[in-house]
Amino acid sequence: PVKTAAPVIPAPYSDKGHSVYLLGGDDPLLNELTMRLESRGCTVTPIEDADSLIEVLGALPPQLVVIGAQHAAALERIGPAVRTARNSASHKVAMLALLGDSDVTLRLRALRAGADRCLALPVAAEDVLACAQELLAAPEEEPYRILIVEDDASQALFAESILRKAGMVTQVLNEPISVLEELDRFQPDLLLMDLNM
Repeated sequence: PVKTAAPVIPAPYSDKGHSVYLLGGDDPLLNELTMRLESRGCTVTPIEDADSLIEVLGALPPQLVVIGAQHAAALERIGPAVRTARNSASHKVAMLALLGDSDVTLRLRALRAGADRCLALPVAAEDVLACAQELLAAPEEEPYRILIVEDDASQALFAESILRKAGMVTQVLNEPISVLEELDRFQPDLLLMDLNM
């Protein structure tokens, strides 16, 4: 008799191998989040204070940083460390901030500090987990493509260097007549040109 092969069932989404730093202390919501992320294969490192988080971000950036609501006052200090980690890491470093309330000023502080998402308390553990998984699963974004049309070489070089340092892909054209064919080839997201060009 010939055995039939078992049907192939696609594997569910897995967080296996993702590293998560969780700044929060002994918070039931964060303890629940830790347990659920670990059950999905994540390595969750609880961190007690902002200074320790800043230190470990510089040494070994994770894929996700979760900031508990009791540490919202330290967001301004954490922000530069997250930006540095994003610049030095070979992977995306996302940040999720849990906020004590839905105050617009607090949300703005978190976004300025580099938070990708903010959730105001009270919030269910399932919602925090869904948000964390969404941030972990988000694909790396393609860099913006900028076509610079400038006849002044020094201005073109200046614009190109600033944009490249910001992680964008640039192409410089000195002749406006060649823009149309370059648009098809380069396919820029933005065209940067002098008003007189």
